[in-house]
Amino acid sequence: MTTLPPIRRRQGVVQPDPIVAMRERAAQEQARLQAQGQHRQADMWNHSIRELAEDRNPAPFDAITRLVRFPVTIDEFVDSPEFLGNVGLEVWPSLRGDLCAMNPDILTGAPPIYEVLLGGATGTGKTTLATVTLLYRLYVFTCFDDVHGLYGLTPQTPIVFLIQSVSPAVTERVLYRPLRRLLEAMPFAQRHLSWNRDRESILELDGGLVVVPATANVEALLGQAAASGILDEVNFMNVVERSRRATGPRGEGGRWDQAEEVYGNFRRRVRSRFITQGIFPGALCVLSSTRYQDDFLDRRMAEVEENNESHVFVSRRRQYEVQPPARYCGDTFSLLVGTEQSRTRILAPDDVAPPDARVEQVPVEYRVDFERDADNALRDIVGIATDTITPFIGRRETIITAIERGP
Repeated sequence: MTTLPPIRRRQGVVQPDPIVAMRERAAQEQARLQAQGQHRQADMWNHSIRELAEDRNPAPFDAITRLVRFPVTIDEFVDSPEFLGNVGLEVWPSLRGDLCAMNPDILTGAPPIYEVLLGGATGTGKTTLATVTLLYRLYVFTCFDDVHGLYGLTPQTPIVFLIQSVSPAVTERVLYRPLRRLLEAMPFAQRHLSWNRDRESILELDGGLVVVPATANVEALLGQAAASGILDEVNFMNVVERSRRATGPRGEGGRWDQAEEVYGNFRRRVRSRFITQGIFPGALCVLSSTRYQDDFLDRRMAEVEENNESHVFVSRRRQYEVQPPARYCGDTFSLLVGTEQSRTRILAPDDVAPPDARVEQVPVEYRVDFERDADNALRDIVGIATDTITPFIGRRETIITAIERGP
């Protein structure tokens, strides 16, 4: 945290405390905005007053005095025709709570979110949430005058918003192009932002803010001041045993996990350049559908829970939790979630689930999927991975039965 020095004394004369001047100005601005009915803007100044008074922390005051415009909330950013309201973007109502939690109003004192972990089933809006979040964080950065000065960067240093996925084609088609089209369609961007329209490979905004689609490797981050980003489909990145990219015993190489390497490098760069410098509106979104048990995103989510990490948002969703209710008739069937000892299967009305078994109530619209391939449907629809995608022995409970019977 950035703090001011204590009151200085010279030749017995108390020098003016800069905190006092800051608090006086903040109080004046708060009163003026409150009288004008601009309550949220007044709350920003009030937050800076509290930080100055309680912690002698000038970071919120420094940030708010560098604003050229007050940034809107994430709700207004999505709904207002000035931003994304009329550009053809759909955010399902079931995901609005997640989107707000991912993008708190940090200038009024809400605890920041620096990392977003989105897992679970396919088709649950992960890409939409990550795209809107990156676009919103980029917008907030554009609300500052001299954002480089806010973080002690030279004006020549690009502030990068990096998009990475399993392949350049996926990065370009699924993430970068849709994000660029959304920004270019926003009336706010058309009126207030300028970018190099002749350069299609990256989105280069005036003021040194750059959106870069790149291959998922650490080389893409060399020399970059990475402020925000998306790491997509991390569970589908490469894992190589005895790789020369990793150190192993007797110089033979070790286990190289592409997602671990790219994520760790990105996180360290963001923390070293930005998070230690006070107010920071950036975030790293890490997302993927479920693939295997103990895949990268599951491990990272477990780490967050085990260490009770703050400033991280975690979500793992089922398809039928988030997709519009009109898609379903309301009837469900009981699904027994498989374990190492038992297979995933649909329970008949008179079946009794084993003790401590996990049973999901699944919309009947998915019944055929589970009848055809229960394990893959469990992964793609519910977002739960079994020990393998296609088990070599489908009826795993017969193994336990055979062992119990003996020779």
